[in-house]
Amino acid sequence: MHLYFIARGILQQVKLFEMFMQTQMYIWKRKNLKTKKIEVIQVQGALRQCAFGIYEYVFPKENLDEILTVLEPATTHSQADLGKLRPFILRRMIGHKIKKVPEFKKVLTNRYIESRGVLVYLIGIKEDEVAEQKGFGYEQELL
Repeated sequence: MHLYFIARGILQQVKLFEMFMQTQMYIWKRKNLKTKKIEVIQVQGALRQCAFGIYEYVFPKENLDEILTVLEPATTHSQADLGKLRPFILRRMIGHKIKKVPEFKKVLTNRYIESRGVLVYLIGIKEDEVAEQKGFGYEQELL
């Protein structure tokens, strides 16, 4: 899954936020094509910086609620700070298949991302295809 957002704040706080995002590890489930069993491994979240200060964060789909809980995104009221750049316009600028971030439920987590002094404005998500990767021997989310 891909999460698109804008992070705004004092530069050194944003850089610290970026470092924490880059070091997060997530459980990733995939099906072994030979044994037909689900295997669990860890995969690192991938933080990418796009144009106009937009970030893309790639992670396994089942971790969406946990990530949104930890990021504590800006409220609808503070989304007004974005001015005329509305999230739906940004979703169209980034590309197709990007949808509005769904409502999420806060979950209990021990994960921590330093975000004091950083506002996170959600733009959208894009789901990854799940397919067989015969060369690797797995059916998995194509992160």
